[in-house]
Amino acid sequence: MRPSVRVITGIRRGELPSPSQSDKPKRVLRTEEISKLLAATATTYTPIVTLLAWSGLRVSESIALRWCDIDFVDGMCRVEGQLPALKRRERPRMVNPKSKRGLREVPFLPAVTAALERHLGSELAAGRGQADDFVFATRTGRP
Repeated sequence: MRPSVRVITGIRRGELPSPSQSDKPKRVLRTEEISKLLAATATTYTPIVTLLAWSGLRVSESIALRWCDIDFVDGMCRVEGQLPALKRRERPRMVNPKSKRGLREVPFLPAVTAALERHLGSELAAGRGQADDFVFATRTGRP
């Protein structure tokens, strides 16, 4: 019988504090660090990296966004759920956020709005970018 990972590492679930219980200060990127990160990011990923860096959204919340969730007039998005990890050929499905506070409206900085506007232009030129389409999707429309 092969030992489980928990036995090998000697750490059982619940023995380590969760990030929300930690007293250690959270590390936040400085403006210069975000600029360097974006400069080093492939253009394909610049829109989502920009959103993640400046909004504080979770990756699962960001990839669940549809264009109808983006409000360019008010410069914000509505977070109404998240996508769980998908298995091959599994259809994307929305699940509830991790907490009730996860349902929220998140304002954008002008840099995020500009990146999303450019991304929408590219998506529309490629025949995607309709209201129900995922903001961050592959060429086949999968998140």
